[in-house]
Amino acid sequence: MSSLALALRALWWRRGLSLAVAAVAAIVVAVAVAGPTYDQAAKESILQDVLRTAPSQQSGLEFVQDGDPANLLGAVQSALISNHAQGLYQPAILAREESFGGQIGDAPGGGIPVTGTLVWRAGAFEHLHLRAGRLPERAGEVVATPTFLAYIAGRVGQRLTLPTGEHEMIVGAYTAQADDPFWFARPYFGALITPGGPDAPQPVDALLAPRAGVTHGKGIVDLPLRPAAVRVANAAVWDRRAQATSDELGASSTIVEGSGVSVTTAFPRLLTTASANEQALGTPVLLIVLQLLLLCALVLFGAVRAAAEARGPEVALLKLRGARPRQLLLFGLAEPLFLITAA
Repeated sequence: MSSLALALRALWWRRGLSLAVAAVAAIVVAVAVAGPTYDQAAKESILQDVLRTAPSQQSGLEFVQDGDPANLLGAVQSALISNHAQGLYQPAILAREESFGGQIGDAPGGGIPVTGTLVWRAGAFEHLHLRAGRLPERAGEVVATPTFLAYIAGRVGQRLTLPTGEHEMIVGAYTAQADDPFWFARPYFGALITPGGPDAPQPVDALLAPRAGVTHGKGIVDLPLRPAAVRVANAAVWDRRAQATSDELGASSTIVEGSGVSVTTAFPRLLTTASANEQALGTPVLLIVLQLLLLCALVLFGAVRAAAEARGPEVALLKLRGARPRQLLLFGLAEPLFLITAA
């Protein structure tokens, strides 16, 4: 009879003890595998939580410069391609803002002093709630918030003359969620909170217009982050590419001659935060895994020792029958090795 066949018959003969050894060995292997797997999964979860819960203007990238945002988009796409960072961001959101400040409204004495913005943002009308009237369709039409209308004593259907000299018809009233990631934390809403004297210009909510209605001011290209693209294994690579893209765009302020440029991103800082959280988790996980492995190893040692002692008479019989040391060693290790390998 071969040694393997003999070992299998012995396993069946001592099936209760063999099952105990196999169960303990399986637990040891499971702990050894699950510990690092859990540690890696926890790090991935921490990274995704940091990126997904961060405000969009921090995790993404914002490029602002005077001019048509369609022209700026070419420079942004070129920078993304040259630095292999296309996969890090979602499709760009284009916007244009025209700031104004001065008297507005029909109040006696020339109106109310305000500061605000006339805004076009691609897809904006899908992210607001229309409360009255309709959405603007052509140049010279805007929607305003109820707060804005109340402050200037205005109404839907009223024609306004902005401090810039532009004439706008208020065709609707809207509300929007300021914390919607789509807005990239631009200061469009909730502006009527700044204290000031009776003659101090008051910041007001943005007037939203169609693209044809905003032809001056700064262009904006917002790039929301694609969190699913970032993993622990490639975070450092994306960090370098995002920084290189930001640096390249920051050096391209001559796209529109004489205009300033602003490039904003906190992606590297978010990765640093995630890394610190991962390191804080790493030591406790390692200690827990080591403790479990040590405990399981002790139990496994006891079970294997009991199995070896149970084989004492068989080993003695083999010696009497003239078995060589190599055969005795193989006979003694066959069962434990089979069980641990199976586990």
